[in-house]
Amino acid sequence: PLAVLILAVLGAILFGLATPSEAAAIGALGGVMLAAAYRALTWQRLKESVYLTARTTAMVCWLFVGSATFASVFA
Repeated sequence: PLAVLILAVLGAILFGLATPSEAAAIGALGGVMLAAAYRALTWQRLKESVYLTARTTAMVCWLFVGSATFASVFA
């Protein structure tokens, strides 16, 4: 099943059916469906994954803020 998911994502890109962003959404949805099929998707794991995703996104946003501040100071 995991190999099918990988082939679906890469196949969608290579055959021009989806852009890389759309293929990423296909992969994310497929991953959630696989987790649900294997009964590994619990509310606790879902909450943890949302928290970790938000934390990583916040770190990347702080990198943008820091680089913009650095550029405005030294430009």
